[in-house]
Amino acid sequence: MKIAFVHPDLGIGGAERFTVDAAVGLQTLGHDIVIYTSHCSQDHCFDEVKKGIVQVKVRGSGIPTKIFGKFSILCAIFRQLYLSVCMLLEKDIYDVIIMDLLPFSVPLLQKKCLKLLFYCHFPDKLLARRDSFLRKVYRLPFDWIEEWTLLMADRVLVNSCFTASIVRKVFPNIKDLTVLYPSINIYQEIVLDEPLLIRRSYIHLILSINRFERKKDIALAIRSYSRFKGISCSSKCCLIIAGGYESRIEENVQYHNELVDLCNCFSLKSKTFRHPYVFPLDFSGYDVVFLLSISTTLKNCLLREASILLYTPPYEHFGIVPLEAMLHRTIVLAQNNGGPLETIDDSVTGWLRKPDDDEWAYTLENVLFKLTDDERAAMGERGRQKVINLFSRENMAQTLEGYILETNRVRSVNFLPFLIAIFFIITLFYLF
Repeated sequence: MKIAFVHPDLGIGGAERFTVDAAVGLQTLGHDIVIYTSHCSQDHCFDEVKKGIVQVKVRGSGIPTKIFGKFSILCAIFRQLYLSVCMLLEKDIYDVIIMDLLPFSVPLLQKKCLKLLFYCHFPDKLLARRDSFLRKVYRLPFDWIEEWTLLMADRVLVNSCFTASIVRKVFPNIKDLTVLYPSINIYQEIVLDEPLLIRRSYIHLILSINRFERKKDIALAIRSYSRFKGISCSSKCCLIIAGGYESRIEENVQYHNELVDLCNCFSLKSKTFRHPYVFPLDFSGYDVVFLLSISTTLKNCLLREASILLYTPPYEHFGIVPLEAMLHRTIVLAQNNGGPLETIDDSVTGWLRKPDDDEWAYTLENVLFKLTDDERAAMGERGRQKVINLFSRENMAQTLEGYILETNRVRSVNFLPFLIAIFFIITLFYLF
C-alpha cells in the first residue's frame, strides 16, 4: 500500500517518535511510505530521518508558528492547510493517510486517499491556555472544528487507555476509539566500536529526559534531587537533565533559564552543554548537568549509564521515555498518574509515586543505596522483558497494519461546515 503520514513539525519528541516508528515499521512490512511535514531540521530530528531511512517531504517551512508571539493555533492551522493543499496538487493518490496532532485538514485530505486514520496523542482542546474569558471565547470555534474534523476520520486511534478516557469525556460524540500503544526499537544495542561519550566519574547518574517545556515539570527532578542530596549518604551522584531543545522556541529558552536559576536557589552547581558536543563529556564537579538537544546515540548511552530515570511529567498521555529506559534495564521513577500507570508496574518494573519532593527523594535513597545490586538488576531485567513483549516496533506496525486493513470509509464528507470554518479562520486572521 502507498501510505502517507502527515505531521506538523518533525522534531524530537514523543509524537515524532511515534510517527517515525510507525513509518519505518510499515515500510519494513513492504509498504511505500512518505512523511509530509511543515518543518524538519537536520540538526533536530531522529536518526531515521537524518539518514534518509524514511522519505520526508517538507512543505511550508517559511510559514511562521506565531505572529507577534500570539495566534499559534491560527498559524498551526494555516501551516497544515498549506501542507494539505500542496499534497492535493501533487499527482500521487494514497491508499492510506495517517495524521496526528492536528485534525483540521482531515476533510481535505480524504479526497487524497481511500482511508484516513487519525492518531490522537491528546486533545488539543485541553492543551491550550484558557486563563481569561477572552481566551475561552477565542478557543470555542477551534474546539468545535477539532471535534468535527476528528469525526470525519475513518478511524481514530489513541495512544493509551488514559487518553481514550479523556477523549470520550471531552468529545462525547466520538464513540469509537482504538488504543494503539507507541513502540520503541528493541534492537538498540551497544555498538562495539562506539567512541567514549561520557567520562564516568560518579557512582550513580540520575537521568531526566524531556523536552524543555514547563508542562514536563522538570523542576520536580531538581527539587527532589536537592532533597535527596540532603539525606543521601554519598555525594558521588549527578543529575543529568537532557532532551529536546530549540533556540527558536521561546519556551525552551525561558524554561532552561528557569531551571538553571532553580539550581542556583538550591546551591546546586550546574553546567550546560550544547550541540555540537565535544566528547567525552566530563560531568566532574557538577551537581546538575543540562544537555540541550541530544542525538539518539548519546541518549542511548545516557540510558545505559544511568542508575535511575526520573520521569516527571504529570498526567502524561503515554510516555515513551520510560520504555526506552526499561529497554536498557534502567529503573524508572514516574508520577502515579496518566500513561505510566499502563507501562510501569509499581515496585516490579519501576516505581510510581505522587509528585512530592520528599517521596521522590526517599525513593531515590531506597533505590540507589538500600536495594542490593542484584535487586536492582532483577527489576531492570523485568522492565526490559515487558518492553520486548509488549512494546516492540514490529508488534506496533503489525497491529497498525491490521487496523488499516479492517478500516472502511464509512463517512461521506460534507464540505460546507469545513468551508464555513475556514472562512471564519481567515476572517480572524485578517482582523487581528
